[in-house]
Amino acid sequence: MYHTLAPVHAHISLLGFTLVPVFGVVYRVIPAMAGTGLAQANFWPHQVGAAVMLISLFLMMTGTVAEAVIGPVMPFAERALFLSILTFGRNLLQNAKARGMA
Repeated sequence: MYHTLAPVHAHISLLGFTLVPVFGVVYRVIPAMAGTGLAQANFWPHQVGAAVMLISLFLMMTGTVAEAVIGPVMPFAERALFLSILTFGRNLLQNAKARGMA
């Protein structure tokens, strides 16, 4: 079996097919969250960070680009994704408190 790209598949599944629908459902349930600057600060870093991370991981795992070359790019993508998720959490908490949910 060929499992070289299993890490890429796992990251695509988590970052794209799990987190993005969770964001969407929460924004649908609490529509006030979508109208904030925090929503933009959640969306754009997540999209850019996920794209950079997945492309970099694919290039590294296939051997197209050496790990020493692509490796330094990964922490920037990881930080963008982490900050995006923190921003989503802050937006959720602010709006939940405003509605007496938290």
